Amino acid sequence: MHPYIQPLALAYQKHAHEDNAFWMKKYMKNQFAFFGIKTPDRTRINRAFFA
Repeated sequence: MHPYIQPLALAYQKHAHEDNAFWMKKYMKNQFAFFGIKTPDRTRINRAFFA
């Protein structure tokens, strides 16, 4: 993993929600893995990272 992206991935892992991830994965017919972070939370994490 690129060193620039590693802190963002760690932030996503820190804020992951297993229950949400289960339903997100099920909605996409188990084709993708998810952290279970909903858009408002993900936006807040991204703003902190990219600011």
